[in-house]
Amino acid sequence: MFLASVMAFLLAASAGGQATPQAAAQTPPDEGQRALALYEAKKYDEAVRVLEAALVRSPKNPDLLFDLGLVLREKGDLPRAQESFEKELAIRPDDAEGHLVLARIHESRGERVPAVLAYLRFLSLEPSSDRTRGVVDTVQSLMAGGVEKDRHDPEKFVLPEKKGRDGATEDPEVLMAFIAAAAQYRDKDAPPISDAEKLVKEIQTFTGFLTQTRKVDDPFAAKTYLPFVSEMSGRGLVEPFGYAVAAGAGKKGGSDWVGKNASRVAEMRGWARSYRPAP
Repeated sequence: MFLASVMAFLLAASAGGQATPQAAAQTPPDEGQRALALYEAKKYDEAVRVLEAALVRSPKNPDLLFDLGLVLREKGDLPRAQESFEKELAIRPDDAEGHLVLARIHESRGERVPAVLAYLRFLSLEPSSDRTRGVVDTVQSLMAGGVEKDRHDPEKFVLPEKKGRDGATEDPEVLMAFIAAAAQYRDKDAPPISDAEKLVKEIQTFTGFLTQTRKVDDPFAAKTYLPFVSEMSGRGLVEPFGYAVAAGAGKKGGSDWVGKNASRVAEMRGWARSYRPAP
């Protein structure tokens, strides 16, 4: 519908690139125009009512759910926006835009583990888009948040203060810091690694750690994203995924690896596009 195209454009502006408009929904044009006009007038409550009324007639229309989620996000109602995108992605699991917006919602809410998982799912669908570099920078920043070098020993890392009985597994913030520190650790005698190799190691550590611990508190992320990274790991596709993303982000060493392993990258991309979570 009309609103989806305009909202996707606005999303692209905030994400630093061109978004892919959603397909036209099976909704009367005047209804779409009305929702768009209300949105442009910043009458978000009325736009929500129009879209919700349309959803009563077409409750499983992914375009309506996408548009509703975007309006709710603009309105500042992040919990309901998240719910709308989760419903949309349950119907249309290969919608890169939906995963990207959901990732940004999680990030806005301070939910770093689900945010990184949603960003990775977006990257699996668009590993070389004009938004890849910005998303990768965001992912690495989220993963490394709270990790600092020990000022007395540069080979050690200082993690955030633990919370709960077992901080490394119960506090998502500490979990992410632990993962980031583990990914950055290198023996002092080890040879230097490229930026692409570093990113791949970070993704491998993150997906491997979550696959083993299965510690994801968000229900949708646990049902949708955790099985995705677990299966990707089990299929041996994390490495080609990481290098494809590194190449898309312009990381040194990424394009060379992708050029030498084109078939593995193609396998990863085909699998990621066809992946469907269990009902």
